[in-house]
Amino acid sequence: MTNDLCNILLRVAFAAVVCGVVGAPSDNTPAEEQLKALATEVQAGRVGTVEILQIPPSLLTRSAVTPQILDRSWHYRFTIRHLSDPRISNTSAVLKTAKCLPGVNSDVRWGVIFYSLADGKRILAIYFDRTGRTGAVDEVWVSFGENFLARLKAALSPSFE
Repeated sequence: MTNDLCNILLRVAFAAVVCGVVGAPSDNTPAEEQLKALATEVQAGRVGTVEILQIPPSLLTRSAVTPQILDRSWHYRFTIRHLSDPRISNTSAVLKTAKCLPGVNSDVRWGVIFYSLADGKRILAIYFDRTGRTGAVDEVWVSFGENFLARLKAALSPSFE
């Protein structure tokens, strides 16, 4: 009876793989998966507003600035009310190629928040420390690849610095 059960389980597992129910594990981290999903939303034109928040990197604080603190206590906010065609393709390309490694809590100074075109709800937020190399994708702390913040800012608006 044990052999029959093993055969059945083996056949079910094989069928699941063949039918695509169970696929090969992704090489992407959860943060990279979130950024790729956001890139799809941007490309499809479902992102309405983008907010860029900043606390000056030179400003000294008593404790590290978390994403929640930046959301409440930003010093500067730049709002893009509509992503035009070049911004859509450029932003989507930057997000699709992002590399994120697990990271540790850092003192964030930049936040880029994407909102839905349909209902204005928050889709995803990306936070960066003063160097732009570490931060968070929503609640997940990560280390970003080189120049990700600079490439994202350039994609959103060539004149934004």
